[in-house]
Amino acid sequence: MFFFPAPADVSRRQVIAFVLTMDSELAPVVGQQVTWRPGASADVEARLALLKAQAAVTTPRASCDLVARANIDGAALNALLQADGSWLLRGGERRSDTALRNAASVAQPITFTCLPPRSGRRVALDLG
Repeated sequence: MFFFPAPADVSRRQVIAFVLTMDSELAPVVGQQVTWRPGASADVEARLALLKAQAAVTTPRASCDLVARANIDGAALNALLQADGSWLLRGGERRSDTALRNAASVAQPITFTCLPPRSGRRVALDLG
């Protein structure tokens, strides 16, 4: 619990602004995600395109790792976007973007998340 001196709303906003100025050295896209399903809106498609584009950034430093996660017919689907645009699944299988999306349905969507660089392999593939 925090005590903000009067006027509390002004003090609270000032503290929030101060904390948000701290540099994390992470790209703004880190932490953003979108849930995709067949028939997705143009906004969802645009957001996914942005996440993919940011995951392709490598210079001057990597922007993010893009992972895909879903539960398809009771089985976990975890994948990491590769530099060539394919998806590496847990277990070593590779799929094209189209094949990955074909696994989804309206009731079983895929959630794409940009993670900090070099953390996607651990999260998506459970490898060291």
